[in-house]
Amino acid sequence: MRNIPKILAGASAAVALIVGLALSPTVYAGAGAKGEMPSKKACAAAMKDGSDKVTMGGCIATDRKGGNCHACHFFKGLETTRLQAGNIAPPFVQIGSRYSKEQLKERLYDPTKLNPNTSMPPYGKHKILSGKEIDLVIDWLVTL
Repeated sequence: MRNIPKILAGASAAVALIVGLALSPTVYAGAGAKGEMPSKKACAAAMKDGSDKVTMGGCIATDRKGGNCHACHFFKGLETTRLQAGNIAPPFVQIGSRYSKEQLKERLYDPTKLNPNTSMPPYGKHKILSGKEIDLVIDWLVTL
């Protein structure tokens, strides 16, 4: 009986997450849709062409040798792939409306400045991603 409030709180959080994911807007639909994970085909075209910065950022973020964001975070589009979304970090639900580009850059470059105990890698500080790659990932993140 004492666990009922905890169960209800957990259930309401799950419902809020599902509703947020269902209602989160897709900014643009097409090959390599903004607002979700780009396909391998869209990544190949964007990286070759170099003109679609948002898709390029999504490709870097989802590349296992790049950002590998899906290892810890969930975001729209993962459910259509064979990739498993991580659950140790917050989902990328409307992240572009919650943080400015400057805040996202700070979090990607060196998240230990905001939280010394974070498990998120300092992508810029440790040169996992270049400054240009971080900017491209941010261009993608703000569409989510």
